[in-house]
Amino acid sequence: MSPELVVCAAPLPGHRRYYQRLISSWAGRVIAVDAGADLCHVSARPPEVLVGDFDSISAAAHAYAQDAGAILRSAPVEKDITDLDLALTAARELGSETVVVTAAWSGRLDHTISAFGSVLADTALTIDLLDPGMAGRVLDARARRAVALSGPGATFSLFSGQSGVSVSCSGVRYPLDHAELPPLSSLGVSNVVLTEDAFVVAERGRLLVLSHTVSGIGPATMVDRR
Repeated sequence: MSPELVVCAAPLPGHRRYYQRLISSWAGRVIAVDAGADLCHVSARPPEVLVGDFDSISAAAHAYAQDAGAILRSAPVEKDITDLDLALTAARELGSETVVVTAAWSGRLDHTISAFGSVLADTALTIDLLDPGMAGRVLDARARRAVALSGPGATFSLFSGQSGVSVSCSGVRYPLDHAELPPLSSLGVSNVVLTEDAFVVAERGRLLVLSHTVSGIGPATMVDRR
């Protein structure tokens, strides 16, 4: 089964064509999060599911999704859960196993931290992140345990969201061996891929592998490794 694409409402400015190509060519189902439906509208790719409190979606995009037969899952504006959490819940209820999240990393630091917390906390889903100049993958010692990184010179960082997480990585500038990775620690920040067989392993718990374009070198390519 192809993974679901979760299109959130915080695309990186100046990258409209990137999102249009990504959304229009997506083989799996698309779950739009509130104004993420506007990205679907301009990409001529209606979402199968539209979730959120609908406080930022345009009337045209809302009508477009409705007319296309999208499943609508509305929530009150006053709530103690984010729209991304609603989308991940919808994905689980649809029977999804793997989702790719895009346009979720806004200019508001609190929203971005919350989004990272959401993808790290959802143990029922296998989650990837994808945006212009950025790729991410959530590892879990009990499920998707390891990832191979390719692209010598690519920069990546490691983050955990809870205590008790440990990680190993090799073929990188700063190797780690069963190292404890405290929540939001600087320990895993700005490592660099050195060889084509670099890898990261979640020895215990869940962690996020995040790679960005730095100094003109694109994000590392990530492939699951047993």
